[in-house]
Amino acid sequence: MSFTTPEFRRPQATGPRRTILALVAVCTVLVAFLVATIVVVSQRDTNDGDGGGTSIETVTQAPSTAITWQVVGRAELPFSEAAGPYELDGVSARGFAHTEIGAVLAAWQIALRLSVLSGTDDIYERQVVGDREAVDAFRLSVADLQASLEPDQQLPRVVAWRSARPYSDYAASTDFAVPTDSDDAVTVIRFSVVWIGGDWKLQPGLYGDAPADEVPQAEISAERGWHLFEGALQ
Repeated sequence: MSFTTPEFRRPQATGPRRTILALVAVCTVLVAFLVATIVVVSQRDTNDGDGGGTSIETVTQAPSTAITWQVVGRAELPFSEAAGPYELDGVSARGFAHTEIGAVLAAWQIALRLSVLSGTDDIYERQVVGDREAVDAFRLSVADLQASLEPDQQLPRVVAWRSARPYSDYAASTDFAVPTDSDDAVTVIRFSVVWIGGDWKLQPGLYGDAPADEVPQAEISAERGWHLFEGALQ
């Protein structure tokens, strides 16, 4: 896999290993977000001689912050009950929480769906904003990435994220660490989103690009501001 334009720029891999997996068909994953209720029944004593009464208390369980991974085309994408996406429609995923984690998931979901799926005109129309030149450059970078992939090649799962600039309620820029062909390095890709019309939209080129050089795996740590994608959002 090669990243030949700013959003997907990546140095030539130096390690001997190259991940070639079986071709994964594009699938639409319907995720139902259910709010569980726990009914606690307690026996209450009464003094009127009519026997015991029953008190029922309903406790609403908060949405989980855990993430699950779903295969979408050539990639595995993160989903969160609490942060989104809440709505799947064809190749699109919409509805992200108005939080930093919601912005992180929106940036990766939108950008990767554009990168690994076909028939994405609706995503560009409804979920990508910015000046025409920047959007056209992003389209070209996506085309270059897709052309560089082998027929049965799958993109590696993102391993970590960190804020590229302080989060705000109207804009967020996130660096993502993605494995390379080398066991001891990652490449960093930056995507930015803006809050418009009640959801996060991808804005290519906003706040610049991530460093072009690979980053040693050892530097992907909490001390350097990174949050690992594991079983739950960190």
